[in-house]
Amino acid sequence: MGSRSGFTLAEVMIVTLLFSVIVAAGSMVFISGQSIWTVMDSNIRMQESLRRMMQRVSAELQESGTDENGVFQVFVLDGAGINGSDILRFSVPICPCGVQPMDEDGEVYAWGAPFQWGQSGCSQQYPTDHNGKVDVCHLPPGNPENAHTINVSENAVKSHLAHGDWIGDCEDCDPQDYTNRYVEYRIVTGGTFVRRVLRQDLSLISQDVVADGIEDFQAEAAGTSSVSLTAELSQTASQGREVTMTHSLDVILRN
Repeated sequence: MGSRSGFTLAEVMIVTLLFSVIVAAGSMVFISGQSIWTVMDSNIRMQESLRRMMQRVSAELQESGTDENGVFQVFVLDGAGINGSDILRFSVPICPCGVQPMDEDGEVYAWGAPFQWGQSGCSQQYPTDHNGKVDVCHLPPGNPENAHTINVSENAVKSHLAHGDWIGDCEDCDPQDYTNRYVEYRIVTGGTFVRRVLRQDLSLISQDVVADGIEDFQAEAAGTSSVSLTAELSQTASQGREVTMTHSLDVILRN
């Protein structure tokens, strides 16, 4: 009878050890790859939040500035927000009388100021009559109480608006009927960055979420010509790794 052959105990232990080393190495590679992927995913998410956040704030903030009396209408409440973050509040020129302040997607052209800045930033699609002309409530310089309606060409509208006239019939338009509004951006509980619309007395009209995961938000006015914005985002990736990202943007004020 032939002799039986097989693995010795030492051989089995060596094979088991080698297999364990291979499995451990594979697990480490997998875990490392997963960690890198989650960090990259967090970075992509934060970049998207930053883009959405800065784009939304700057689109409205750039329409603000100083009023006709040179009074600055951008207010930075330094450290008044969550965890010492800033609150940015500003008024935006409104489009009183005859011109819609919002586009077809519901986005604001320019609105919400506690005063009238004429038609700055508004839609230029003025309502015309059958002759292609526009009704304008004309306020004679030095004698605004003698307001009366005139009919002008579209090309002449801007020059009339520049010295205080309004779109539409004088009887149908009273700029004083337009209530004062403010736009405010701030962080609320949970790192949520929100846009708030406020009345003149700062009571809330509406609020919508702009971005999540915002750790800090800072704003600083450079005179009356621009505002510097800085946002810091933070997310927790796999294995408890904290991923942060900071972005700054200078917004030039148009008015």
